[in-house]
Amino acid sequence: MYNRNAAYDFGTLEKKNIVKKEKILELPGKSSRRKENLKNQKAILTGLFSSFLVVSLGISGFIMGQAKLTEVTDKYSKASKQLEECKSANTGLEMKLKEICENSETSGFLKNDSIEVVKVHKGDVAKIS
Repeated sequence: MYNRNAAYDFGTLEKKNIVKKEKILELPGKSSRRKENLKNQKAILTGLFSSFLVVSLGISGFIMGQAKLTEVTDKYSKASKQLEECKSANTGLEMKLKEICENSETSGFLKNDSIEVVKVHKGDVAKIS
């Protein structure tokens, strides 16, 4: 038969021939330390290279942006100078046109001829005699 107290007897569940081993830690050998150092150096160099690459790309992008901004500013200044020249030329031509119109009307040169006014384009008026 079986022992009724076996379920409560913890000594039967435990192994009696337990041999405790001493905990011995082995240090890694020279070759494994070298491999680990190389891995660490590769990781450090990769990080440095990638950070250098990111910084250099940022700086070159900034420089290129400044160059483009300078070019656009130069084009804008040239265009504004050209606009001012055209405005002054237009003002001069309008003054000459008024002067010619006043002179022709006062001299009676066009009084005898029939004058027809034709609209050429928006706001432009041409006189046909």
